[in-house]
Amino acid sequence: SSLLYFQIGNEPDYYGQPNNRLRAPDWDFDRYFAQWLTFTHAILKRVPHAQFGGPDAGSSVEWVVRFAQEAPKYLPGPIAACTSHYYAEGPPDNPSVTVARLLRPAPRVRRDMTRIMAAANAAHLPYRMTEGNTCYRGGKPGMSNAFCSALWSAGYMLELASFGCVGVNLHGGSASAIRHSLGGHLPGLKVSSQAAEEAAQGSFYTPIAGSLRTGFTARPVFYGMKLAMVLAGGHIRAVHLPVSGARATAYAADFPGEGTRLVILNKDAHEPLSLALPAHGRATLWRMLAPSLTAISGVTLAGATLGEHPWHPRHRQHITSSHGTMKIALPPASAAAVFCNQHLA
Repeated sequence: SSLLYFQIGNEPDYYGQPNNRLRAPDWDFDRYFAQWLTFTHAILKRVPHAQFGGPDAGSSVEWVVRFAQEAPKYLPGPIAACTSHYYAEGPPDNPSVTVARLLRPAPRVRRDMTRIMAAANAAHLPYRMTEGNTCYRGGKPGMSNAFCSALWSAGYMLELASFGCVGVNLHGGSASAIRHSLGGHLPGLKVSSQAAEEAAQGSFYTPIAGSLRTGFTARPVFYGMKLAMVLAGGHIRAVHLPVSGARATAYAADFPGEGTRLVILNKDAHEPLSLALPAHGRATLWRMLAPSLTAISGVTLAGATLGEHPWHPRHRQHITSSHGTMKIALPPASAAAVFCNQHLA
């Protein structure tokens, strides 16, 4: 009863590659789909009401598009979702994988999501990003476990939501589990002499680190997930953010009977951000703060740390508009959730 749907094959678009070799070099979507159908029919004989998602591709947009076009023809009822993976950066031991590169605009996301959602919508199927994070192969210490990952996760999740993606699964788990899945090595350990201590608590990109013995803590990336959830359940709307200097993005959603909520991200390490919203009335603001983009501790959301039970905002800033304008200021490397008591134009 807890099973949403079956996925058959993990990143099957990579199976024919030389570093994978699970299939012959001429492996392609057509060969995959023929085998996929063999598995689905076998499962349906034993579990008649089973549901299936796919293709769980590692990076190929074409495979997702083809799946949306082909799968409903053969199994119109049991197809539950289109799925694929996304890692912003990697591998972790590549020197060019940096905080600055993680936080820069990613045109690939818009390009790929436009094609994926067009195919999924045409097939009347939801799309879910079923595995991803800041950096593949366990993450990069000093980046995947740092505050920059919080800004990245909030922005990435909300960008996908703006396209109509129904959900995002960020990869987590222990360092040992990731190491075993990679054949006995964890590339991030080569990056920093302090990486081993952090890895003892979990993989570098895991949102929740720790163990039953030591207890669990929220890594910075989880704060970004929590911030993104401020807009969950609302009607996502387009945002035009006229800024100069600071590298910033913003997302908004309308909530019937409540007003408009915004999530504003200042990804610039040095430049503050000043906004003047055309609004009347009042707003409440939660800030997501940390000592720096590369801080691995000291992260707070609304003045509180995640892990408190129950979590609740400790610091709420109240803002009142003046002459039809609401002014909001964000320091460098920070974010904010804004709860307006009316719908913004």
